[in-house]
Amino acid sequence: MGLKTVRSICQNCLPFLFTFPMLYLAASCEKERTVDRIFANTKRASIQVENQKRSRGWTIAPEVNPDIFPLEMEKGERLDVTFMTDMDTITYNLGEGETKDLLVILKDGDTAYTRFQSVPPKAIFTNDYINKNRRRSSVEVVEAQELLQVIFAITETGLKDTNSLIINHDSTDYYLDVIKEFLPHKKEPIVTIMDSLLKKRQYIRLKANACSFYFNEDGVLKKSKTYDRMTGSFNPLDRYLPLLNDFAVKSNFRDFYDKNRRIYDSLITWHKTAVPTMRQWDWLEQQFPDHRYDNYWITFSPLVKGNHSTVRFNHNGFKQAVMFTRPPYRVKGVSKEISEGLITRNVFTEIDHNYVNPETDKYMKQVNEFFKDRDLWTSGKESSGYNSPYTIFNEYMTWSVYLLFCYDQFDSEDFKLINERIVSYIVNRRGFSRFDDFHGTLLGLYSRRTPGTTVADLYIPLLEWAATYRPDVPPLVN
Repeated sequence: MGLKTVRSICQNCLPFLFTFPMLYLAASCEKERTVDRIFANTKRASIQVENQKRSRGWTIAPEVNPDIFPLEMEKGERLDVTFMTDMDTITYNLGEGETKDLLVILKDGDTAYTRFQSVPPKAIFTNDYINKNRRRSSVEVVEAQELLQVIFAITETGLKDTNSLIINHDSTDYYLDVIKEFLPHKKEPIVTIMDSLLKKRQYIRLKANACSFYFNEDGVLKKSKTYDRMTGSFNPLDRYLPLLNDFAVKSNFRDFYDKNRRIYDSLITWHKTAVPTMRQWDWLEQQFPDHRYDNYWITFSPLVKGNHSTVRFNHNGFKQAVMFTRPPYRVKGVSKEISEGLITRNVFTEIDHNYVNPETDKYMKQVNEFFKDRDLWTSGKESSGYNSPYTIFNEYMTWSVYLLFCYDQFDSEDFKLINERIVSYIVNRRGFSRFDDFHGTLLGLYSRRTPGTTVADLYIPLLEWAATYRPDVPPLVN
């Protein structure tokens, strides 16, 4: 275990050396080069980058060819990256523009082609940017993101999405205005291309990466000087920039955006009133003292109903969390206070991933062991999209931490109603079948904590509970 052995093979000879199915390794046959190979009994591995304190969990994926691990580095920088399976360890040193390829051979004979690739930083924060944005939060309907949402709305996939999983058909007048204004342009090439990408489940990635573009003073869509991309090892929209500009001009998108600024501004104003961002920020940094951010950037679109996500950046000593969410529509049939609590979760359950996930990284071994039984912790529905013990645990923890925030912020009667509604939603709608017990245990630990104890401190007793959890044993009570 943890062997330093490195096996090297000629890439051109790979098809002849193994009789089990092989993934084609993309390389020129004109120039021979070698690809290292290491072995693994399981698909769980970890990757350590020298400038990071902790290893990152990695799932070996034979179906992805190549499976790219991006190494963000600036000009002139070199980094060591170490790949560790349960059998072998290998370390590479990469510089700007370099790649290294690795073949992982599993015990069943399956193979995975992994690539370590140097990429530019996702974000570069200048001193001027930092001075203007430190300890500030902003809420925005990003024009470039709204352009993409409009295109999504008139794709075949978007038009058929009557359950509003991608496009919010329930936004009534705004959605109808979008369809009336832009449906005549559904034959544009970029609409067809985006539809094909939506069918490949690229919605979240595309929506987020749209925020790395802006319209300049001449009305031309350009790449941001601050953000190369929001997520992934490359920006998938770079190659479509001419087509996006062409659509914006032909459809008069910018005129539409300007005419609807009143709607956007009213939703932004309501968001700032209904969602106490600074209160959430302060509370989270008290509860997760090892993880602090300098800026929150919240983006939303009237055409978004679900599929929220978040990303975080760290450059030049400046840490930023960016959230992609739905608008803060008022919850009907409940009091103002309960509506605020329920609206708060739209942003909070994305913000707190930026605290929960890196805290979970400290306990990867326990999480992978205690949450590996999918049949115990999930029951299908939305939970089926969470494909590892790590993501399952983080979703449990994220929603439970949100309810701890509500426990602190609302009176007991309002909290009881918010709690009941959210627990039912997570269990019955989303399919995280043991959330009632999980949250009941964490809430019990939190309500009885000693002074100075944080949510981060409760990871250990919570994981100890999960290690021996049985559905027939009642959780700790608050």
